[in-house]
Amino acid sequence: METAIELEPHNAFALRSLGSLLVIAGALAAGVARFRQALAVAPDDLITTINLAQALLQLDPEEHRGEADRLLLRVIEAQPYGELANKAKDLRGSIAARDLRSAQPEGLRQDAVSYCLQVLQLFEGMDQQRFIAVLSEVAAVGQGGLQINEPGTSRSLKSLPGSWSDLALACLIHVGMKRLMPDEDSGLGIGVEYEEAVRLQSAESIEP
Repeated sequence: METAIELEPHNAFALRSLGSLLVIAGALAAGVARFRQALAVAPDDLITTINLAQALLQLDPEEHRGEADRLLLRVIEAQPYGELANKAKDLRGSIAARDLRSAQPEGLRQDAVSYCLQVLQLFEGMDQQRFIAVLSEVAAVGQGGLQINEPGTSRSLKSLPGSWSDLALACLIHVGMKRLMPDEDSGLGIGVEYEEAVRLQSAESIEP
């Protein structure tokens, strides 16, 4: 592959392929450099884009978190459905989960438990049509990225009154997905907080 690139320095496929081989071999920094070269030649190559994001997260998830998330969002925006989009969403989910745990590495995040419980109660008395409208709007907002560890974030929704932090929106998405597809996971890293909220709701419902 090195010889091929010497002969054709602007061969995006050769650059991407070499980047993949280097990553497999454990040479992450060298792989990242080749993926960057490939993207410079073919900036719309979504496979290279997602490969670069994944390599950056493997190299240093803390240092490269922002760049990797932007790359993954670019993939999702360009191709919202399909295998690449699913992979990008899974990787963004891993970023979100890491963000969530970094704020409180030991045990449950009680703020997320509280939000999940509020959302469970909100959805409990909501008809299906309005529920779908709320979930659709929140999911669309979430596609743009949620800063779940930024307490000052505040967003308004057309389908719900008041203002919502990004963590509250993440809980809306997770609880909504669980209502639609109980066996699926949102990938937002708040599964244990959701389970605790469900337990609390059940305990409240059986109290005399």
